[in-house]
Amino acid sequence: MKRAAGQFATVFSKSSATFAVLATMAISGLSSPSNAADPAALQQLLETRSCSGCDLTNADLSEVDLVSADLSGADLSGANLNEAMLNKANLAEANLSQASLINTRLHGADLTSANLSGADLSLAGLVIANLQGADLSGANLLGANLDSANLHRAILDGARQTMAGLQTISFEQGGGYPMDVLGINLRDADLSEASLQRADLSGSDLHGVNLVNADMRNARLEGANLSRINIENAQVEGTLLAGHVLKEL
Repeated sequence: MKRAAGQFATVFSKSSATFAVLATMAISGLSSPSNAADPAALQQLLETRSCSGCDLTNADLSEVDLVSADLSGADLSGANLNEAMLNKANLAEANLSQASLINTRLHGADLTSANLSGADLSLAGLVIANLQGADLSGANLLGANLDSANLHRAILDGARQTMAGLQTISFEQGGGYPMDVLGINLRDADLSEASLQRADLSGSDLHGVNLVNADMRNARLEGANLSRINIENAQVEGTLLAGHVLKEL
C-alpha cells in the first residue's frame, strides 16, 4: 500500500506540474497562435522531458525541472526559463533568442550552435556547458558562471552586464538578488576563435582562459582577472584594460 501510494503521489505531482504550467499559459493569454507555444508540445515536454524541434515560443517554464531534457532544435525564443533546472539538457541548435534564463541551472548542458542572442543569462549556471559555436551576441551575462565552459568559436559580440532583469523575479528563501554580482566567471573556459567584439567583461574572472585567435576588438576588461590567460594571435585593437587601450600583446 505504501508503495502504491508513493507511485500515486509521483504521478499526481507530475500531473499537477503540467496542469499548473498549462493553466498559467491560458490565464496569461499565451495560447494565441501568433505568439505562443504549442500547448500539445508543452504538455509533451512536461510529461516526457523530450520535445526536439518543438514550438515553445514564449512558453512559461520558470522553475520547472527539465534536467536531462531533450530540447534540441526547439524554438524557445522569448521563453521564460527563470530558475528552471536544465542541467545536462540537450539544447543543441535550439532557438533561445530573447529568452529569460535568470538564475537558470544549465550545468553540463549541450548548447552547441544554440541561438542565445539577446537572452538574459543573469546569474545562470553554465559550468562545463558546451556552447561551441553558440550565438550569445547581446546576451546579458551578469554574474553568470561559465567555469570550464566550451565557447570555442562562440559569438559574444556586444555581450553586456545589466541588473535590469533581476528586478523582475523573487529569489528563493525570500531574499533579494545579490548586489555584488558584477563580472562573469569564465575561469578555465575555452574561448579560442570566439568573437568578443565590444563585449563587456569588466570585473570578470578570466583566469586560465584560452583566447587563442579570439577577436577581442573593443572589448571591456577593466578590473578583470587575466592571470594565466592565453591570447596568442588574438585581435585586441581598442580593448580597454584598466582604463587604457590594449594595443599589443
